[in-house]
Amino acid sequence: MECPLCLAELTPEDFCELAGCGHRACICCFQQYLRVEITESRVCISCPECLEPMHPNEIRTILDNPALFEKYEDFMVRRVLAVDPDTRWCPAPDCCFAVIASECASCPKLKCERPGCDSYFCYHCKAEWHPNQTCDAARAQRSPNIRSSSITYSQDSQHRDDIKPCPRCQVLIVKMDDGSCNHMMCTVCGAEFCWLCMKEINDLHFLRNIVGITFNCLTDESIEELLVEENQAMQENALDKLTGYNQKRQHKKNQFKEKEWEEQKELKMKEIEAINRLADALNTHKKRKRSSSDSE
Repeated sequence: MECPLCLAELTPEDFCELAGCGHRACICCFQQYLRVEITESRVCISCPECLEPMHPNEIRTILDNPALFEKYEDFMVRRVLAVDPDTRWCPAPDCCFAVIASECASCPKLKCERPGCDSYFCYHCKAEWHPNQTCDAARAQRSPNIRSSSITYSQDSQHRDDIKPCPRCQVLIVKMDDGSCNHMMCTVCGAEFCWLCMKEINDLHFLRNIVGITFNCLTDESIEELLVEENQAMQENALDKLTGYNQKRQHKKNQFKEKEWEEQKELKMKEIEAINRLADALNTHKKRKRSSSDSE
């Protein structure tokens, strides 16, 4: 059997079939594909030949790598927690623990349960716990440090275009300035957006260029112009088809008339020939009759 991904001739035992779509490929290609997808923090992993999503149990069986699959599970949990309104992330440095705190508005003091952390933070402002202070007072007390750090960050990053927040969940995303594709996808919330205008994309947001490597951002005016151009092109195409149809129809009509004229001409020629033969026969009959009369 030939693998559709690597085109190698292998035995049937070296292949596996996906339950969702039925596509088959060799185990090595599937494992390499899954390693790349998980390493790039992809959560919604689909079949490499179609868009059918792969089941986590199927990914675990094919991958056969407990450590990498645990990383994949961690990505899935983080994506779910990122959109959960009751989830709060520990603000302590080097801590990525999350606390699911439901109905904590009246008792906003939360504790990180990660072993070795045990940090306390506020449910409302998501910052370090501020006893005997409101969130606004604690925020005002921290504001000089925050303002100075923000100014420093702005001064350092004002000429940098490689760090931008996701337009949906505001998670900072770093893009390498290597001329790669501007079609971005947030690995936390799954939002697909344009790196140039930072808007979530639609079907007409991107226009693939001639080379087919990068994507060019289309503004609303460009989309409208594109629709107008496509409409004009469709009308011109329809007009060309109609003109061609009329020309073919006229040509066939002329061919039919010419054929009909030829048939009528041939029929007339046959009638003339028949008349001539009849006249010849009549003349011959008259001559014979005259000859017989003279003999008598």
